[in-house]
Amino acid sequence: MPTSRFHPAVAAWFERTFSAATEPQRLAWPAIERGHHTLIAAPTGSGKTLAAFLAAIDSLIKEGLNGGLTDETQVVYVSPLKALSNDIERNLQQPLAGIRAELKAQGLVDVEIRVHVRTGDTTQADRAAMRKTPPHILVTTPESLYLLLTSESGRSMLATTRTVIVDEIHAVAATKRGAHLVLSLERLSALHMNRISEPTLLHMDVRMSRAQDAQERPPLPSGEGWGEGNPVEPRQPSPSNLMNRISEHTPPLPPGEGWGEGRRVESWQPSPSLPQDRSRLPVSRDLSASCTSPWGEGSEPLRACRA
Repeated sequence: MPTSRFHPAVAAWFERTFSAATEPQRLAWPAIERGHHTLIAAPTGSGKTLAAFLAAIDSLIKEGLNGGLTDETQVVYVSPLKALSNDIERNLQQPLAGIRAELKAQGLVDVEIRVHVRTGDTTQADRAAMRKTPPHILVTTPESLYLLLTSESGRSMLATTRTVIVDEIHAVAATKRGAHLVLSLERLSALHMNRISEPTLLHMDVRMSRAQDAQERPPLPSGEGWGEGNPVEPRQPSPSNLMNRISEHTPPLPPGEGWGEGRRVESWQPSPSLPQDRSRLPVSRDLSASCTSPWGEGSEPLRACRA
């Protein structure tokens, strides 16, 4: 049974709610459990969202029963669609409530898993509440994830993340939002540089599960990937292929304004209207009173400013 790897309360809820696991779920759960990078490409209604969330919820349930959940964020769900983020937060309440009911029916202690949404519409009161008591599952957008990573309190909350779920990745993969999201995910991964393991990335439509370290990650066995019912082994693109793909989408520079074929970028020349003697440049008294320069000590703008 695909659900045999789950806690009995989680498996009982799933089997009572659904007749059987879908193919994406059956193929995804073993890969996620092994901690491999896993890509899921599946049509709408195939259960890929539940495939990502149920594995993360099962981990939280087991931790809660073994010693209790700490007040820290462990799962981050990122969606490029703000409305979808709100729907996910509401839809998560059904499996969480059902699993808690199964725990009670089996005579086990209750495990409360908190879920909160963090978007541009989140009120200041709710944001303060998250900082005080972080949710176990955080639902957010790429832009809000970026803002969280720029604040000390946000980084502190995200530093305990173990699983990242990215939904509708195809909608942003080829756009600037997608590039920006990738940078945010790398920054999130960098928060775990001194930890035992990196967070696991789970993507719907395209989903990835990260092992402990990219250099130590074992390869998937042959035939365990995705594509027409057969999984595919992950591969890393070579630098040359990556640069070729970048150059394909980069418009050419005008003649003499690039670095290709040994050409040098033409040096910038000041406007003839500017005086050649920079010491004669006008300097306001306000600037000379407290003058700093982005070029640092010894730079001409700084010397001119102090003159």
